[in-house]
Amino acid sequence: MTVNPIIGKKEWVEKPDYYDYYQEIARSSYMLICFMMRNDSVIACEVFHPVASCAKDVIKQNGFEDKIKVVLKHSTELTVGPDGDLKEKANILVAEVFDTELIGEGALRTFQHAVKFLLEPDCIVIPSAASVYAQIIESSLISSWNTLSPVHVAPGKIIVPPKKVTSCHGSAAVHDVQMSQIPQDKFTALTDPICVFKFSFTGEKSIEMNETFIKQVTAINSDKAQWRDHWMQAIYYLPDVVNVSAGDKITLTAYHDEYSLWFAIPKASNKKNN
Repeated sequence: MTVNPIIGKKEWVEKPDYYDYYQEIARSSYMLICFMMRNDSVIACEVFHPVASCAKDVIKQNGFEDKIKVVLKHSTELTVGPDGDLKEKANILVAEVFDTELIGEGALRTFQHAVKFLLEPDCIVIPSAASVYAQIIESSLISSWNTLSPVHVAPGKIIVPPKKVTSCHGSAAVHDVQMSQIPQDKFTALTDPICVFKFSFTGEKSIEMNETFIKQVTAINSDKAQWRDHWMQAIYYLPDVVNVSAGDKITLTAYHDEYSLWFAIPKASNKKNN
């Protein structure tokens, strides 16, 4: 049994005997490297030793051990030079260093370092860019996942959390979910999706480690839900509860540092669209 990443459900899929051995490699850039190989040389870096060991076996079985070198390092530790991990700077970079938040695995620093120290000018970077979209929604169900409620332990006996605990909005940690698996009658989209951040990984534009994005959007009465089906969605719980009506102007503020995203809507930001 495996999880279908498109629908987010478990299903039975027949696999060959050697599937368990190859599956993690087949989903990583190492298989892509094997497919790309012609007369070029490739340096692959992998900091997780079990994956690196498996990659070496896959590379050897495909006959590329004389062209592909696996280095047990993080990419920011690679060196260039006659005695370095790379004899010269590379002209193509292929990387898969993303998580649900896009930047949670250090993608910004990884690409920034690679462009500055490991790559030739005008190199090819795959992927070359990424965008982050946000959509404001309302959901009692989803809010309950981040709220402490009274607990009924016996008839007439209830444990009530202290007010200072229930009023604490907690950290801005991301909540990974498959939004496509939540019934659409359990949430309401309050705005259209908007682009809050754009990142270029080619070096043409510098990568900012800390940014703030402020955008005024109009509240709508819509059930649009253009969820991605190739990745988990990320829910961010707002620090304050804001009452919104259709037609209100809402000021959404988005932030990111090197590893995380978080959002806020000032309580006084929503105004009627006259």
